[in-house]
Amino acid sequence: MKYRGLIVTVVLMSLLTVCATAFGYTKNSISEVVLIPNSAQSAELGIITIQEDDAYPTDLYDNDIFIVKLPAGVCFDQSKTSVEGAEYEFITSTRMEITIKNTTQSADEIKISPVIDILPGAVPGDVIAKIDARDSGVTACDMLIAKILP
Repeated sequence: MKYRGLIVTVVLMSLLTVCATAFGYTKNSISEVVLIPNSAQSAELGIITIQEDDAYPTDLYDNDIFIVKLPAGVCFDQSKTSVEGAEYEFITSTRMEITIKNTTQSADEIKISPVIDILPGAVPGDVIAKIDARDSGVTACDMLIAKILP
């Protein structure tokens, strides 16, 4: 009985060790939260930065994919939004798929310069973008990127 508990503990600890290495850690930030009029078109927002932690500089891998999603009421201005440090494509007007490329052994950085349009009927208030990490080393989060004025 005593050995069964020990075996279960060892197995669980080894599983946790293996699982923990599958997760990455990035520092996600925005340079500023912009106030936008309710009818704005081509509103330039602050720069979203996805940066590997200096302590874990090899968490991002080439060809890993993560997604940036916008909430209802806003959409990307696809001709003006840009990404530096990765490849990207728009899946829909509110979803951008970002593919990590050219990673290094030092802390990598991806900069997203979103430009958005406010859609008719948008509700004033916070614009929260969702970073969906999928299986990448990017830290998933919800990020305040703008405020729509009444």
